[in-house]
Amino acid sequence: MEKNSLLLADSSFTSQPSQGCHLLMQVTEDGFSYAIINQDDNTPKVLFSVQQPGPLNHEISQAFSNDHFLSLKFASVKVAVQTSNVLFLPEDLYEEKQTDNYHSFVDRPDEITKHRHADLKMVTLFGINPELKNLLPAQTIFFPILSPLWICANQGLSSCFLVDFGSNLVTFLYQKDGKLIFQNSFAASNIEEFNYFLLLVKQQLSLEETTPILMQGLVENGDDYANCLQKYFLDVKINLPKTLSYNELTAQMPQHYFNSLLAILLCE
Repeated sequence: MEKNSLLLADSSFTSQPSQGCHLLMQVTEDGFSYAIINQDDNTPKVLFSVQQPGPLNHEISQAFSNDHFLSLKFASVKVAVQTSNVLFLPEDLYEEKQTDNYHSFVDRPDEITKHRHADLKMVTLFGINPELKNLLPAQTIFFPILSPLWICANQGLSSCFLVDFGSNLVTFLYQKDGKLIFQNSFAASNIEEFNYFLLLVKQQLSLEETTPILMQGLVENGDDYANCLQKYFLDVKINLPKTLSYNELTAQMPQHYFNSLLAILLCE
């Protein structure tokens, strides 16, 4: 999991940017990324990622001030936020009139946003920094990081364990029989820390060596992190995007690098 900054732009889009594309953005505790997607054929025109930035809101503010791509008018803006300030509730137990009681279980309840996961029959209450909210376009729709990760993990398997690598952050998601069993993120800046959290979660979830493992983000077959997973599991694969239409831009990168970012396109 290396510290990276990356900007890829379609040459035709760079010379003549078009309005009315989709803007996708992912904000995590260790960086942010964005994609500009052509709404006619779902091809990415710009891909940007920065890990280990300075103060995150400052970095995003600078991007919107200095990045001419972000000054375009967008047909839609979708942002997935990774935060520890989150509460999951079964849909059949959620009652709007109990909102104040739910908010007592999260920090800064005045900043909480609600999202309903139709597939999971679950409601997520998650915190959004108001400063971040003010930096983004007014039409922005916010999602918890669970939303794109669930799309990535929902591959028709009876069960799977998704491992999403950031620069200093790893997120685990475990689904079984189409139900979310576990999702959490851990700060892991080296292989020893990753191994510790992997074994901890493996033990807590009673994962077997035959559990299918899908890995994505800053990982490659044969690197230390992939080899670590293969020590404990027999079926470890790179997880490829479900939404990506291939073009000259995508040929410049590993296809799984922006998997969770591009999955935001399918979030509802």
